[in-house]
Amino acid sequence: FGTIDLALEQAESWDIVDYKTDRKNLDQIIAHYAGQVALYARSWKDITAQDVGYAGIYSVRESKLSEDLR
Repeated sequence: FGTIDLALEQAESWDIVDYKTDRKNLDQIIAHYAGQVALYARSWKDITAQDVGYAGIYSVRESKLSEDLR
């Protein structure tokens, strides 16, 4: 599918963020990529056995972060 752009370790879990530069608004980007980000979160948990506290998309063009997409 792709590559996780950012995995940030928090106190009790990990945050997964996928940066997108698409020329679409954040809602359109979420509609297209939410499944990919959810797969990243599941895969991270399966591989590391550590919890994911947040998985989302950052729209570079709009400078906006999505809600949790797990």
